[in-house]
Amino acid sequence: RARTGDEPLLRVTEPEAQQPPAQRVPDAITGRIASILEFYQFATKLDVALLLLAVVISCSAGAAMPLMQWAFSRTIGSLGSINLNSTGIDNSNILLFVYIGCGSWVAQFCYRSLSDISKSRQLTRYRKEYIKAIVRQDPGWFDLNSPQELSTRIGEAMTLIDGGLGSNALQLFELLGGGSAAVALAFSFEWRVTLICLAVSPLLAFSFALFTRVLARSTARIQDAYGRAGGVASEALTAIRTVAALGAEQSFQQRYEANLAAAERVGIRSTVCVGFARGLLLSAGSFMIAAGLLYGGTRLAAERRASSFAYSAQTVLGELPYCVPQACSAYAMETGVPTNLVYPLQLPIPGRHLPPTPPIGPGGTCEEAGLKPLRLNCDSLAKANLTLLAIAGPAAEREEAHEHGSYFPCGLLGVHVLLVIMLVQTASQNIGRAPDLIEKLVKARRAAHSVLETIRRRPFIDSFAEGGLVPTKPASGAVEVVDVHFAYPAAPAVKVCCGYSLSIGAGQTVALC
Repeated sequence: RARTGDEPLLRVTEPEAQQPPAQRVPDAITGRIASILEFYQFATKLDVALLLLAVVISCSAGAAMPLMQWAFSRTIGSLGSINLNSTGIDNSNILLFVYIGCGSWVAQFCYRSLSDISKSRQLTRYRKEYIKAIVRQDPGWFDLNSPQELSTRIGEAMTLIDGGLGSNALQLFELLGGGSAAVALAFSFEWRVTLICLAVSPLLAFSFALFTRVLARSTARIQDAYGRAGGVASEALTAIRTVAALGAEQSFQQRYEANLAAAERVGIRSTVCVGFARGLLLSAGSFMIAAGLLYGGTRLAAERRASSFAYSAQTVLGELPYCVPQACSAYAMETGVPTNLVYPLQLPIPGRHLPPTPPIGPGGTCEEAGLKPLRLNCDSLAKANLTLLAIAGPAAEREEAHEHGSYFPCGLLGVHVLLVIMLVQTASQNIGRAPDLIEKLVKARRAAHSVLETIRRRPFIDSFAEGGLVPTKPASGAVEVVDVHFAYPAAPAVKVCCGYSLSIGAGQTVALC
């Protein structure tokens, strides 16, 4: 109790002066997790606006890869239907790739820039408040938290928070946007094949997540194992004179070799685990391709058979069938190219010598002449060579198919099956990459909880507080300590002061020991 005249400037008694407990700073690696609102509590309205805009742009940036795959399949599909009269390449496909590339570049630049700007602003506030909170703490807090470790703790916590606030965290939305766009495109082309591929996709996603996790943990374990061996070597080299004086070279050598052996075992186990995860990752993609191709090929074959019809021409004499020789029927039926066609009268083809065949009259059949009918389907009608049959252009092909009870074009194309498989693979890989990013975000929120716990702690004697009693004139009275009980926070069971009292008169000099 210090007195200024007759009034006490400060009175401290046991019940009223409950000091907030001095606790060790929570571990930034294994501590509790801060909520999303707590994690972003230093974000201003501008920071929130930047983040929301970056989230939207990141989703659109993720859709670039599925769009690129769609453009690639569109280009592949057009390669098989090039008009022989064309004099150049279709520039629309080339421009499509250019547009998608430019859009992806702009989206990546915008969302990463916006998120990093917001991150830098929030991280600055985190640092300022954290340093301010550390400086304002009382000596009891520093008794539990070594000042020599605080710089390392600050750097470690800020690095983890940086990883959760920046563009790395928004990659989750990029993966989400890319995966959603890929699945949506796949369903729009062929929903049945998409469902079959999605049934196998969890294996691919699991293998990708397993590979990234095993690779990261294996690297950390190997570094830790070799770090312990390096610590033994560093200890021996630092005190080499003491080691030589005590003749402890053999002991240090044995310790170093034991740690090296442990590091070797860790490396072997890690290599086996990484190899297993890599093999599972590579094989899972093959399993998905096999399932998609098996079902897609079955669907393609079924549609070709369902749309197949025997081609014939209507003339004034009646319906005349188109026929092919037995040796060429397989090729003609598979490709739709009318090789060695036989009309009612022999059709001469330059450079090709045909065997004599009997003419087929109206109402006759190809079998009567020892031939097979030329069968077309929704796919073979689109071949450019069918102009020999006077079927030119989509309108004529659609009309011809309708007249023969079929349809054109096909509902399912081979390029669609391949596109669906690639799109579902992209979505599965995005899902597989998500756990690694989620783990980084969890570590950042855990580090933020550690920092916020220190920031929220207000010591009883707060050097930054502006309230309280302020002396109006210098203190000149006696100093009196009455019934003080005290123990250091590091050893609360050991009482240093048990009912300690002391009275010092004005102007008196006292030495405490």
